[in-house]
Amino acid sequence: MVTTPERMLKRIGITGIAAAILMIIFGVLVIKFQELVAWLVGIYLIVVGVVKLVGYISGGKSS
Repeated sequence: MVTTPERMLKRIGITGIAAAILMIIFGVLVIKFQELVAWLVGIYLIVVGVVKLVGYISGGKSS
């Protein structure tokens, strides 16, 4: 199941106008700091990959 940003924000208790404002702020940040976003996504993917690989190697077969 794909989680939309609206569902994710509702799950943590942010709805309505607060969600709209957050989306606008994050949109501006992505446009303004594209290189930073690329670095953050890259680091996240590396960390998640390492954690999953370590889990698999240790026998947990993490999904």
